[in-house]
Amino acid sequence: MASLLDCLGATLEEAQEVLSSLGFTLKSLSFTGPWRPPPGEEGKARVVRIREEGNREVHLTLVYLDIKPEGR
Repeated sequence: MASLLDCLGATLEEAQEVLSSLGFTLKSLSFTGPWRPPPGEEGKARVVRIREEGNREVHLTLVYLDIKPEGR
């Protein structure tokens, strides 16, 4: 059975699917770290915090991971 914790580490799209399946709506979101994603990584932000803000509403905090392979 899914839970809100399943959103942690998920992309925004994946988290929205989990929220919908649980009957929650996304009230708001914010980003930590760089304000703009690196080119080509717009959909790679990951959920790092979930906060319930009302009747079946949540706020998600996301971060863009900037992981570069060694030697770059």
